[in-house]
Amino acid sequence: MKAQKIVCLLLGAAIFLFAEENAQFLSKATSSKLTLTSAIEQAVANNPELKAKKSDINAQEQKFNLAQSAQMPTLALEGSVARFDIDQRLVAASFNGEPGEFGGNVLQSSLVMKIPLYVGGKIVADIEANRYLVMAQKHLLANSQNELIFNIRTLFWSIYTQEKTIESLLFSLDTMQKHQNEVQLQYELKDVAKVDILKTNVRIADLKQMLEDAKNKLSALYSILYITIGFDNYFNDDGVKIDMDEMDMQFDHTFMLPKDLYQKALQNRGDYLSLKAKLEALKQEVIIAKAGDKPTVGFYGNYTYRDLMDEANSDESTGSIGLSFSIPLYTGGATEAKIGVSYANLQATKERLLSLELKIQNEIRNAISEFESSRKRAKLAKEAIDFALENLRIEELKYSLGKGSQTDLMDAQNDLLNAQTNHAKMVSLGHIAYAKIIYATGEDYTQTNANQRKSNVQ
Repeated sequence: MKAQKIVCLLLGAAIFLFAEENAQFLSKATSSKLTLTSAIEQAVANNPELKAKKSDINAQEQKFNLAQSAQMPTLALEGSVARFDIDQRLVAASFNGEPGEFGGNVLQSSLVMKIPLYVGGKIVADIEANRYLVMAQKHLLANSQNELIFNIRTLFWSIYTQEKTIESLLFSLDTMQKHQNEVQLQYELKDVAKVDILKTNVRIADLKQMLEDAKNKLSALYSILYITIGFDNYFNDDGVKIDMDEMDMQFDHTFMLPKDLYQKALQNRGDYLSLKAKLEALKQEVIIAKAGDKPTVGFYGNYTYRDLMDEANSDESTGSIGLSFSIPLYTGGATEAKIGVSYANLQATKERLLSLELKIQNEIRNAISEFESSRKRAKLAKEAIDFALENLRIEELKYSLGKGSQTDLMDAQNDLLNAQTNHAKMVSLGHIAYAKIIYATGEDYTQTNANQRKSNVQ
């Protein structure tokens, strides 16, 4: 009995492990499609440009640490070993006629401390400038991330357009091939002329050519998407495909007034905030340049040990403390030139900031206009599909009854194809315009889900 129980337990464990393994396999198989959310998350984690931006932040933080170190005391151990042609006194005399020790081989070591007391505000300004530059790099990273997300959304909806175009072309090709069989039969019955067969063959050839072109464009879009996300299998034609069912087709987004979106953009956009931070850093650069004609004052301390290596018991030590100062009297115009350069850079950045403000206003207005236009055109295109389907049905019936022409039938089929592809294009353009609004206002992906229908810009 014990043996039977052991066998049953082992068999049960084996079945459980097998079932779990197969469940994992099925889970992987069902998750083979790529959603917009997962694509964005993977791109943010793997994109090389974002990683480079993070390294830029780290480099600028180290520069900030370097600037901070300039206000700290420095302590150094200095030394030398020298041989003189004329014997040197070990230490300077403290009164006239004081005896001393002399030698030609001298070992000297000193412990030196320096503390900057006043440098015309240069150190503080340099620290502030680098602090603003760290902020600028962080804002650039946020902007690059939002730009990457926008590019992925655009690619997803461009792929959606191509997928729908291919579906429409396949439907049209299937319809024409069925029609080809009917025309061939009617030709054999002497009901139509051979020219109808030729027209049908030409139309089928055109559709096949259009289908191959659409497939090629789709493949190119997938390659760009894989590279952007960071996939290592973008050379594989059987790569992961996007999840078309997961994409939201709704056009019920509402937005703030353009002026409110503009104010939101000035608070959130990484490129704008980065430029503002650089502007503040350049103001500190002006202070640094002006410090060039101001005096500097520092404290120093020195403890020195000297030894005559060729004399026994001939070593002495001395110490000193004091203040050092430097007053620039003439620099050949270098200080004035540095001040002029810093002012010019400051003014140029102010103009660029104004230019970016105007650009943001224009981007918001255009994106809203594109969204509203695409929404209306998508609705009209959907109605056009219904009309085109009914028109095609009538023309097919007329042709089968010998009441319609081949040209009218092909025109009806072409009208349906155009209506279907145009609807997919308008849906795609509308969602790309929506993504533009999100990007133009500086929305953060961590706050706005990639697929939610109600966004923070409402």
